[in-house]
Amino acid sequence: MTELASRLAEQQKEINEKLASSSLSERQKLKREEEKLEQEFERVKSEMDNLADMMSEFPDMPSEELRKLSENLDAENLSGQMQEMASQIPDSPKGARKKGADIQKALAKLAENLKGLQDMMQSMMLAALDADMREAILSLLLLSNRQEQVYTQLAALPRQDEKLEQLAREEGKLNEILKRTTDKIMEISGKTIFLTSGVAKSLGLAIERVESTAKEIAMNRNPRGGAKSSMEALAYINQAIELLMRSREKMASSSSATGAEQFFQQMQSLCNKQQGLNQNMMMLFGPKGAQGQLTMEQQAALQRLAAEQRAIKEALEELEKQYGQRKNLLGDLGEIAREMQESIERMKSENVDQKLIEKQEHILSRMLDAQRSIHKRDYTEKREARTGEDVVRRSPPEVSPTEQENRVRTEMMKALSSKYPREYEESIKAYFKALLKSQGK
Repeated sequence: MTELASRLAEQQKEINEKLASSSLSERQKLKREEEKLEQEFERVKSEMDNLADMMSEFPDMPSEELRKLSENLDAENLSGQMQEMASQIPDSPKGARKKGADIQKALAKLAENLKGLQDMMQSMMLAALDADMREAILSLLLLSNRQEQVYTQLAALPRQDEKLEQLAREEGKLNEILKRTTDKIMEISGKTIFLTSGVAKSLGLAIERVESTAKEIAMNRNPRGGAKSSMEALAYINQAIELLMRSREKMASSSSATGAEQFFQQMQSLCNKQQGLNQNMMMLFGPKGAQGQLTMEQQAALQRLAAEQRAIKEALEELEKQYGQRKNLLGDLGEIAREMQESIERMKSENVDQKLIEKQEHILSRMLDAQRSIHKRDYTEKREARTGEDVVRRSPPEVSPTEQENRVRTEMMKALSSKYPREYEESIKAYFKALLKSQGK
């Protein structure tokens, strides 16, 4: 909607400039363009009203600001001004230009105001997700500290010590807390592509090791085996913390909490390249592919197209790697890349038939679907966003965000000074040093 309003302002500017030196026939054409522009404006206005109605269901969304903006447009009667300008264009171009200048300013102001509301919504969502991530990091850090305490006690116990049952119960409690925290983190992962699949993998392995620890000490009465599993669980929890903090830092430096804007722009570039490649192939071979043996010129052109397709495929694979394997948000980019590889193989073997032409169009269609899906998800998340203040209210009232950050840092310093088995000490402390470095930024 913001982009459309900006485009309307640019189109109005072009009409105004063309009016400066135009013949009667050209002015008739400009009149039709202005009438079409007015219809597009009405569509934007209708979308604003519909969005304001939807946003009103969420008390923290700027629905009133959007509604007021729409009411101001009604008061200015911008649609009526555009209709009046269109009627003036054929016989009174000078008066039409003057009115067009006012309309252009109003449209530019509309685009600016919509951009301000969009930025406000982005800030609200960023604050909400940041608070959720901060809370998850703190929860995992406290779990890490308790898991380290379990390990310390297990490492010092004989095989039949009576404390084994107590530690087994403690490990069971930690497992339940870890599972609940993991569920919350998975909810966050459904809202942003910055949270990589590595977090879920680390947490899954941590849960396995915690359960293994409980089994070793409760069923096998084996504190040594329990200590080993306990330390492995600690390593995976710390790894998840590190990945979460990196994701949080990356999200904070982004203009979009969901990561949609960056992905959308990169995907748009790849879609444009794929579309250009498909058009070149269609021009070379037609909709049914090559008819008969390829000429030397066609063979050379086909190899260039194969190289272009390979470059697009590699860029798509890098995009998937960058944002993680997030099929729920991005679709299966890996599957699209595999389809591209099949096309490349067919091009290399000069098998250019109708199936290849159709496959190329299918590839482009799937790329566009992935782009649209993240744009739609970003819009949905903006509607459901809550302010940072609201998120803080959901957190324990006695702990402010600053106090939470201080607790995180204190716990990390404590963990960094702790003693670990020689085989794990280097990796564990490397995690916490990385966390402290990230926290200090």
